[in-house]
Amino acid sequence: MATENPLGDPTLPIARAMNDHQLDWTRLACRGGFLLACVLGAYGLYYYFGVVRPGMAYWHLVAEVQDEIYAFHQKRPADVDAKQWEEAVGSTMNIYGNVSMMTAECDMPFLQRFRTSLQTRANRGVDFDTLKWIWDELAKAGPDAARYAYSWRPVHLMAFEPITDETLPNLWGIDDCRVLDLSGARISDQGLAHLKSLSSIKFIYLYGTNVTQQGITDLQKALPNCEVVHDSLNQAAQQEHVR
Repeated sequence: MATENPLGDPTLPIARAMNDHQLDWTRLACRGGFLLACVLGAYGLYYYFGVVRPGMAYWHLVAEVQDEIYAFHQKRPADVDAKQWEEAVGSTMNIYGNVSMMTAECDMPFLQRFRTSLQTRANRGVDFDTLKWIWDELAKAGPDAARYAYSWRPVHLMAFEPITDETLPNLWGIDDCRVLDLSGARISDQGLAHLKSLSSIKFIYLYGTNVTQQGITDLQKALPNCEVVHDSLNQAAQQEHVR
């Protein structure tokens, strides 16, 4: 039975209408909050399974491969100098660490293929060819990876025999490298002639070699975009300092 308004209050119907209106907004707000919670929950699931979880799997794989390369320190071939091997493995770990950060190029499928091939090669034994393969393979990840690999190839560390005028043309990666460190190599002006065709080279280090100033001058003319660093530069700087 409806409640009567004995005093004939004209505001009562208005108050009832306002209460009904507030109830409608409350229901709408509840529905909106529920829908928002559903959307946020769905996005959270998508972000976790689509971004976080694959990312965790990728970096876990990166760490496993890094450990496998690090283990090469203990697999030095008997006929390789200990210091040279340590530096060669260290430089190889360095390129792997840098390329693995380039996730737009070194993605999960690439890294999985790389690891499978690496394990196959490592099971046959580890030597300089294994380290060279790692550098060459990582350069295939993409243009940025290739640019890094070609810029920092440790050509001198991967040489099994002493670098001489005769062995210089056959060094691994010499045609594509951007930075070539030949410090301490047993080369003369005759060997420098093999470097004049390296159009991609940007820096050549010749500390402690048997090259002459004339040989360096000729090389610099042949490679105008390359900086040739050698002992005579230090000597000239010291003489200038004395003056």
